[in-house]
Amino acid sequence: MTKKKIVSCLCFAVILLGCSRVNQNGPESIIWNGVSEDETASFPFGNGEVAGNVWAEKDGIYMYLARNDCFSELGRLLKTGELKLSIDSCMLNNDCVQKLDLENGIIEITSPKLNIKVFADSQFPVIWIHGHLNTPSNVTIEPIIWRDSPHMIAEGEKHSAYNLHRYPGDFPFPESADKVFNFNDCAGFFHHNDTSTYEFTLKNNHLTSIGVQDPISNRTFGAMFQGSNLVQTEEGILKSTTPVSEFTVKVAVTSYPDCSPEDWKAKTFSVFSESDEPDNAEIRTKAYWNEIWERSYLRISTPDTVTGKKITDFYNCQRWITLCAGKSFYPLKFNGSLFTPSPEKAKDDTDFSPDYRPWGECFWWQNTRLPYFPMLKTGDWETIRGLVAFYDSLMPAFKEQARVYYGTEGAIIPETITQFGTFAASDYYIGNEEIGAANMYTRHIFQDPLELIHMMMDCYRYSGDEKFLRDEIIPMSEEFLDFFISYAKIDSLGKMRLRNTQSLETYWYGVENDLPSIAGLHTVVKDFTTLSDTLISASLAEKIDYLKKFLPDIPVVTDEQGNKMFSPAEKFDPKTCNAENPEMMMIFPFELCNFTSEDIDIGRRSFENRKFKRYKGWAPDGQLAARLGLTDEAKKDLLLKMEGQNKAFRFPGYFGPYDWIPDQDHGGNFMITLQDMVMQAYDGKVYLLPAFPKDWNVQFRMAVPGNAYVWGNYVGGKWTDKPMSDKKNIEIVF
Repeated sequence: MTKKKIVSCLCFAVILLGCSRVNQNGPESIIWNGVSEDETASFPFGNGEVAGNVWAEKDGIYMYLARNDCFSELGRLLKTGELKLSIDSCMLNNDCVQKLDLENGIIEITSPKLNIKVFADSQFPVIWIHGHLNTPSNVTIEPIIWRDSPHMIAEGEKHSAYNLHRYPGDFPFPESADKVFNFNDCAGFFHHNDTSTYEFTLKNNHLTSIGVQDPISNRTFGAMFQGSNLVQTEEGILKSTTPVSEFTVKVAVTSYPDCSPEDWKAKTFSVFSESDEPDNAEIRTKAYWNEIWERSYLRISTPDTVTGKKITDFYNCQRWITLCAGKSFYPLKFNGSLFTPSPEKAKDDTDFSPDYRPWGECFWWQNTRLPYFPMLKTGDWETIRGLVAFYDSLMPAFKEQARVYYGTEGAIIPETITQFGTFAASDYYIGNEEIGAANMYTRHIFQDPLELIHMMMDCYRYSGDEKFLRDEIIPMSEEFLDFFISYAKIDSLGKMRLRNTQSLETYWYGVENDLPSIAGLHTVVKDFTTLSDTLISASLAEKIDYLKKFLPDIPVVTDEQGNKMFSPAEKFDPKTCNAENPEMMMIFPFELCNFTSEDIDIGRRSFENRKFKRYKGWAPDGQLAARLGLTDEAKKDLLLKMEGQNKAFRFPGYFGPYDWIPDQDHGGNFMITLQDMVMQAYDGKVYLLPAFPKDWNVQFRMAVPGNAYVWGNYVGGKWTDKPMSDKKNIEIVF
């Protein structure tokens, strides 16, 4: 080889080495030495559609599989199932290393005897397992079936089937057993729904046709797997016939509504031909995750070094958890997402299977929204649009319930909804002969659609996606605003009056013009008033003009010293029935009051005098403090939130149990609080470090309105360089 060629090869090698880590601010890998005792030391993983947990025990590698659409006959979100990989000559021990490479989306389990890679294909509902063995060994992959017989929900387990948990006596809907099978050169298992709660729920809730199809009846879900050098032996099991030194297993994890088991097998088998080779899958999966971590990052360091690393790890791991589960048609589950453990492993006093989750299968808006808010600043807008698409698909049900329950036009979102958009039967009350939900905690919560409109408009402001605005935001918003315009009456002062309402779950009685609804309407008016006339429909413009004319002022109360504070409602009985602070919705999520506002003193006084103070679970106190510019309070809340890590679990970000493990409300609030401490954006300006401790350091790149990103590096009390944006028209205040 000539000298010139040698130099060229060396230069090419240097280029390759330099590109091996594109993002120097990417997340650090999570590495554990030794084997796990059980799933409490497992790695969550996924591609947004297919997810699960992986961990290595002495006798093999275990894997939970999960999707957001594996609904049982009761509507419960079940695990898809569990797999075990056994290698007969390779008992694992403390020389084993388990590693989650967050930046590349790959799990590796290594020892002196083997190297196993596991990852979810970024493009297909497929999980890949690739193994290299130093000593040729026999390999087996098999399902672990715990749903091996029809299951009747036990009395203490009813809370996991929230739609029916007040049902008197035994549920009339048994959950069917899973079945194993062999098919062509594959093996696998499936669950098929023989019944459905859909018709029962509609009838109980005084509904006939809601225009949304039954997503439960005849649904079939499960997993099918095939492997190189592996053949069928027993039903549902693949084994090597002779010792192998290398193997690949490809697992398709699917769920189809209104599908027979035989059709499910054919559809799932076709996934194998659509997806390609493992090397290509690994390359595109690494590229997919690299782009995510390059798009946005946030790294904290503190004087003690340990705290900053923990904050950074919790932030990165919570983002990983949400993106691993958040890109399917159905929303993230606040009560454990797709990574729920068995109650025994969660140190709970129940002994049910990993399918158990308290608060059940329904989507609770106040909880569901919290993991999505951080996606605005991380730039993960596609996932927010998935949430919007789900609620948009339920619009016929929302319109029908507005008509039947309230006699109005437009649409209303119940606070707790089934997969088909109705009140849970348990919230309507089973056997309730009156029209309208009977559960006072959620009966007349009205502001949910206004929050959804504001989240959609934030997503539009950040992404600049005019098609999203035109095709989804404006039509949905018109339906929601029609409800408020037709429901509210105009009082003697010429202002809208919302009666027969409530202020979150806290104030039930004598409530008129609850602050969440009034603040939400003011926010929506502001959202659409800022749009160009060319972007808004004539009919929506008329609704906004109507609201401008008749909207009442934000409810405010004056104390004995003459100090003003935001009030839960214009009128209300002060008896409290839960522990939420509805007046704080002025600050989050509606952003009408913040540290740049003229009414900042009212906001801070309201925060200081709020009735309920907490940092766990769904409570938004951290971002409230950050948005009010209260650095010490925001820092305190953030550090307390980190103590919410469940000590029984090894993976950072397994918070809870508050609503269950890992608690996605707690994790979402942790991310929002940290983001707001570092950066906030209002009225065309981006404010840096509005509630950030001056003795902490931060490197960040986050999205801001205008389809833009801002980045900076704050070290030792000063900026190493002037903070920058990729758009020239972004005004940065620092």
